[in-house]
Amino acid sequence: MERLYTLIVDKPKQILVVLLIVTGLFAYPALSVRLDSSVDSLLPGNDPERHYYAGVRQVFGSDELGIVGLIADNIYTQEVLHKIKRLTQAIEQVEGVEKVLSLTNAPDPVASSVKQIALISEIPTTQAALAALQAKLADRPIYLDNLASADARAAGINIFFANMSDEEFMRLGVDDKIQTLVNAENGPEELYYTGLPHLKVYSATAMWRDLSRFVPLTLVCILAVLYGSFRSLRGVFLPAVTVIVTLCWTLGIMGFTGTPLSLGSIALPPLVLVLGTTYSLHVISDYYECARPGGTASEVVFETLKKSTPPIFITALTTVLGFLSLGVNRIVSIREMGLFASVGILIAFVLSVVLIPALLCLLHIPTRPEVTAAPGLKHRLRRLGQFDIRSRLGIIIAGCMIAGLSGWQAFSIQVDSNVQAFFHPEDPIRIATDAINQHLAGSMAFYVVIDGPGEGALKQWDTLRRMRDLQRGIDALPGVRKTVSFVDICEMLDRSAQGRWSHQAVMIPRTGKAPTAQQPVKKTTFWENPSQLDDTLQRVSTLGPESFVSTFVNQDFSRANILVRTELARSSDIRTLIDTIHGLRAELFPPEIDVHPTGSLVLLTRSTGDLIAGQIYSLSLAALAIFVVMAIMFLSVRIGFLAMIPNIFPILIFFGLMGAFGATLNLGTSIVASIALGIAVDNTIHFMSRLSSDMRHTAEQEHALVETLSTVGKPALYATAILFLGFLILGFSTFIPIQEFGILSAATMVAALTADVILLPALLTTTRIITLWEVLYLKLGRDPHKTIPLFAGLRPLQAKIVILMGQLKSFPQGRPIVRQGDVGNEMFVLINGKAEVVINTAGTSRHIETIERGDVFGEMALIRQSQRMADVIATDAVEVFAVDERFLARIERRYPRIGAKIYRNLSKILSDRLERALQRA
Repeated sequence: MERLYTLIVDKPKQILVVLLIVTGLFAYPALSVRLDSSVDSLLPGNDPERHYYAGVRQVFGSDELGIVGLIADNIYTQEVLHKIKRLTQAIEQVEGVEKVLSLTNAPDPVASSVKQIALISEIPTTQAALAALQAKLADRPIYLDNLASADARAAGINIFFANMSDEEFMRLGVDDKIQTLVNAENGPEELYYTGLPHLKVYSATAMWRDLSRFVPLTLVCILAVLYGSFRSLRGVFLPAVTVIVTLCWTLGIMGFTGTPLSLGSIALPPLVLVLGTTYSLHVISDYYECARPGGTASEVVFETLKKSTPPIFITALTTVLGFLSLGVNRIVSIREMGLFASVGILIAFVLSVVLIPALLCLLHIPTRPEVTAAPGLKHRLRRLGQFDIRSRLGIIIAGCMIAGLSGWQAFSIQVDSNVQAFFHPEDPIRIATDAINQHLAGSMAFYVVIDGPGEGALKQWDTLRRMRDLQRGIDALPGVRKTVSFVDICEMLDRSAQGRWSHQAVMIPRTGKAPTAQQPVKKTTFWENPSQLDDTLQRVSTLGPESFVSTFVNQDFSRANILVRTELARSSDIRTLIDTIHGLRAELFPPEIDVHPTGSLVLLTRSTGDLIAGQIYSLSLAALAIFVVMAIMFLSVRIGFLAMIPNIFPILIFFGLMGAFGATLNLGTSIVASIALGIAVDNTIHFMSRLSSDMRHTAEQEHALVETLSTVGKPALYATAILFLGFLILGFSTFIPIQEFGILSAATMVAALTADVILLPALLTTTRIITLWEVLYLKLGRDPHKTIPLFAGLRPLQAKIVILMGQLKSFPQGRPIVRQGDVGNEMFVLINGKAEVVINTAGTSRHIETIERGDVFGEMALIRQSQRMADVIATDAVEVFAVDERFLARIERRYPRIGAKIYRNLSKILSDRLERALQRA
């Protein structure tokens, strides 16, 4: 790594030129990133159900309708009907609209068996004609509550769109043109426009509006926190430039790969900004600590890189693992969020340790006192650290109680999603949707597809009867406002041919079998006289493939559907409805006939079930990966587990808050836990890394804890402030799931900081911390396990662990290491340099021996805590390793196998020393 640091400080200008060129390459594709407001991004990827639905859409068209609702005191007036006709004709002219169905252009399936005749050939001009029209609609049940409500207060205009992608739909401006036409006709009647296609476009517009607010607001918050932290131009400007470049690169990669921002990843830009700023903040904070008068800019930056890069790398790695764990989620947009957030974090790390240091190399060292000192804050943090140590038992007990209470509340979390509930009740799209749900057949629709065993299967009388019974069963279910099927069309055509149109339904004998010759029944419909069915089906065929019949049955009569219109939108309600339909299918149909509910609404409901599995898998994977990284980083499974406690704690708080306040686990909230786990661990790593460093300079671990908290606490506090404000800004989103994601994430960040500055110090009061990079950077000379008897039988890595678990002390030439007559309690092992043993008697000094690498001295003080028998003076600059009882207990507890070898080696050293003493005697 030091070679990389040297490259950065030696060639800052060249590095800046390269970064500028790369930024230019990413700038254009970043501007071309599109927004995907379709519900497809909220569905599981590579799901067979999606492929099945795609096939159904090819046959019957999309179930995603545009619906214009007209609400009036009475729709059967000339003025209202003329308005419906104008709107219908105008919408038909919009490019991208395939057909429009309303009262004024709907075919009358009863009027003729040869060709289609309009339900209304001319707008009635008399009250009697208008009343007759209302009566006619009552006899056409497929239109009732679809094109006109039973109470005559609402009319619907159903818009069917051409088969095109959502991107093309938006490019053509289809939705905007329809909305303009509706607005032009609004008043005195109330006009509402809704439907899933309109919801997509409205969502895309809202997403752009959110982004245009989120990014500037996030930057303002970042700049404010940075200024409060550093009170310097470079402390504000350099991190800001870094995160802007990070966002440019991240969006540029999305543009190159053609990946859009979707409802599941709309929070990505502000998230990248705040996370990138936390890395930059730590670099700038370490820079000001290293910036001392007398050094050069290159020296200060080099020292800063050595100090800041390892912990920032580990924090970036753990955060990336937290986001990558979302890759196991089957929902496309969540996977994309995890992938590109990980890309953004890696870019933020690279730029924080490359771009900022390169710029700092070109600036002079600050001449004023360290701007990060903030004596008042450091004093309060010291007092907090002292409180943590004094009250550690109470803090741990309180933490356990809070965690237990949160876990208990978490069991009341509900898993649900609701596309309509993405918006507030006062939002125009919700108002329109609620109006359609109240007055007409409902704004949501899905198909129940009946697949027969072969061609002509759905021409069978018995199959049609089963379809009719299924449809009646669905009609009776709560939340279902209207169903239309091929059976309805057959019934109308049959009754028209017989001249016996009636409001009353004709019942079939309970046997469910066709009447026989032995059962004389008045022949009025094909239900009672199956022989009439052939004539009815012949009339269906004469209507042609372009007629509305093709919406409900395919040409070879092997597949049909029941179009279900519903006011339900909650996934739990839809799931109950679908389960009931499956129950009816098992009761009514033989195995060879498949009944398959499908549609965007059904697929969204299926994706809700994936939220629980995705939450469990991603959170478990993130926790396991982060635990492994922590255990490796701190060279101990025990420490890895201990470090996870304050990071699991805020996750429990998060789930507890969801349960306590009734928040649902939905698209937005399902990713908070994995993300929070990856982010919350950042402060933990910086804290434990600094603690390990501080403990190299003091034997008092409690003192090191207090100093670490006072030093790391401030950047941790400001980093959390940036995260808190960045997430809180999302609370102003148009989309309720994004709001919940932002608010709950902000609360979780506060809980994570609380755990790191209160719970973590309490847990670490008796635990010695060492880090992997300290082991890698520690230089013990060649073959320490061979040249130092205390380390005999150990691997080089284990020897370094032993050194870091204890104390490595340095003494300049001529400085005494121990003094004769002093009471000691530790033994020393000479690691580097030479020293001499001198005994002072009667005012004279006598040289006893020279101590070299690997030699041990002061062992009697370790065993008996007695007075030193001689002086030991450094003849060179030396490093000694101090061994005391506390170290021996610690090494035995943390690393028992290493401890056993140390005890064995120590016994051998003492035995050899005793043997030599006896020989001299």
